[in-house]
Amino acid sequence: MEDINLLILLLKRIDSDCSIYVYKEEYTVSHPLVNAAKYIACQNLNKNNINKMIEAGFDVFPNTIDKCGWIKGYIQLSRGIITYSITFPRYI
Repeated sequence: MEDINLLILLLKRIDSDCSIYVYKEEYTVSHPLVNAAKYIACQNLNKNNINKMIEAGFDVFPNTIDKCGWIKGYIQLSRGIITYSITFPRYI
């Protein structure tokens, strides 16, 4: 399974699980599924994969941008956002 498909499955599971804590509209890292999603997002979100995320129904947008590309981004779910950081900025 491609990592982006795994990320989409994780996000759907997170989105449907009301027991996962959301604080100030942001999913907390205290849940292992949220941690896994953040890790996979950090490693795999590029322009093509962001398009796949959008096709799957998730909004993905930047928070912090520099001249090399995104450094921090958001994935919007129904109850809040998951914030992820890109370790090595890429051209998006």
